[in-house]
Amino acid sequence: MTPTQVGAASEAFRNPVEHKLSGQNVRGAKNTVTLRVASLADFLVMKSHAIGGRDKPKDTYDLCYCLEQFPGGMEKLAADWKHRSKEKNIAKAIEILREKFASVDGFGPQQLVEFYAAPDTDTQAMHARRAYELVQKFLSFP
Repeated sequence: MTPTQVGAASEAFRNPVEHKLSGQNVRGAKNTVTLRVASLADFLVMKSHAIGGRDKPKDTYDLCYCLEQFPGGMEKLAADWKHRSKEKNIAKAIEILREKFASVDGFGPQQLVEFYAAPDTDTQAMHARRAYELVQKFLSFP
């Protein structure tokens, strides 16, 4: 099975971006390489599908982190997704986020609680609220 045969994994190849990375190897030789990686918007499509299909708290952590840190802001990401909303994987990602983050005690927010494993209920509630509000804000952009 190839990566493009596994659901939303094909998004990694839709709009890849290139990043140059310079540094030294273990022998001290300087080098610059160009890495081709999934765009952040497409990465979040894949993360949304992952949240819908498996039980890995890090998927929700990654989603929330990226929503908070998205270059240009969450509104830019929402505009990208809206522009592509007729694409099957985008439409499904939106559906998954609506379902999994429908309430503070829903699957998505509780995955973030599990990821942080905070010992006190106040901190747990804060993490759940944060995840819920981030995703709701993202989904609310026109």
